[in-house]
Amino acid sequence: MNIGGIGDARFKEETRRLHDNTCLYVFSDGLDEFPRKNGDIWRLRHFASFLQNHHTRHEHDIDRLITAVEDQRRGDAIDDDVTIMRISFQ
Repeated sequence: MNIGGIGDARFKEETRRLHDNTCLYVFSDGLDEFPRKNGDIWRLRHFASFLQNHHTRHEHDIDRLITAVEDQRRGDAIDDDVTIMRISFQ
């Protein structure tokens, strides 16, 4: 399902095996494409790195992520749609 993107975009379908104690993050482009305070663009690689370096199984992970995104942004507030969901597999 395409969330917050171009309606006719095409995607490659893949199947992945998830291990126990894995978290899957589903998110819209508002969290991985925005201008940073230092002038470059926060991209998917920055987002993935943040998740890898700051992931815990704590319920406030998403709040910390949103705070980090707000701190990195150039401007006062997030002006794009922001959708994120964490699915934890036990």
